[in-house]
Amino acid sequence: MKTREELKQLALDVIENKVFIDRYIENPKDIPMVFMVLGLMDTKQLEEFQNMKPVMVYEYLDKAGPRSINGMPGFFSFQFLTEEEGEIFFPLIKSLVDQRQQFLES
Repeated sequence: MKTREELKQLALDVIENKVFIDRYIENPKDIPMVFMVLGLMDTKQLEEFQNMKPVMVYEYLDKAGPRSINGMPGFFSFQFLTEEEGEIFFPLIKSLVDQRQQFLES
């Protein structure tokens, strides 16, 4: 489990466009093309991954491969958040987005 501080840093990095997250992919079928390791998992590996209850897949943009896929970066690695981590992370992102919006409106 990631610490709250790690999740805060991830939230900042997402807001600062340092991280590519699965939410940026319009068609869910494209997720394994962007996060190629997911597409290369066998049935057992995919089942084990799904049992960890991932709620978000992501990777830092500096880890992207040299080519893009339909205008999106391609990664040979990925990270993910579990349900438990997501319960902490998503409110942090919302808070940052709200703060930014308030700043822009002031």
